Order: sequence, then structure tokens, then C-alpha cells
Amino acid sequence: MSVTLPTEKIPAKLQNPKRLIIFSKPKRGKTTALAALDNCLIVDTENGSNYVEALKVQISTIQDINDLCKELKAARYPYKFIALDTITMLEDVCKPLALKLYQATPAGANYTGDIINAANGAG
Repeated sequence: MSVTLPTEKIPAKLQNPKRLIIFSKPKRGKTTALAALDNCLIVDTENGSNYVEALKVQISTIQDINDLCKELKAARYPYKFIALDTITMLEDVCKPLALKLYQATPAGANYTGDIINAANGAG
């Protein structure tokens, strides 16, 4: 297959993507771009949005995540976009719960390592 470089903009096929991942090196403007979106809630997992004016909430625990989900549901999901900033830190917040849930299964009852390294894809 050969690649042909476009010479004109290609029309969009969708109005809004359901999911979008923005990935780049630190300090490249990801959070600033999210803050500029209309009606976007930034779920800040590492206190990295203090420099932008935005709809934002800080979370650092599983309980915070549960509380946020309850509030979003009670408010009937009032935001057009919800941005998780950053997924890496969210993963770190969830690891202890994932390990606890795995250890509650027969396969993980005696497991003591990092959940990421659990055998047979359990991590």
C-alpha cells in the first residue's frame, strides 16, 4: 500500500468523537486546550490544572471517583465533555482497588505482587 499525502482538507465524517486521547510530552498545552472547550469538565488527577480557568474538579482517591460519578448522575450529566487529566495518574489511583479485587478471587487469593504483573492477564 502506498501513502498519498493530502493536498486539501478532508471533510469530517463525524460531528463529535465519542472518545479522544490526546498524548504528548509534558507542558505542550493539553490542559490549556481542554480548558478552552465549551462546557468541558476537567477531572484533574494530579493537580495540574491550577494555571487554567476551567470547569475542573480535583480527584485523588477511588472515593473521589465514586463521589464524582454520583454527582454527575444526580446533576443529569451536565457537561458536554469530560476530560480525564491524566489517565496515567488515574491508573495509579485504581491499582490498589484492582489488587484488592483480584486478591478476593480464588486465582489471586495468595498474590502479593503488583497488580500489573499478575499472571495470565489478570493485571
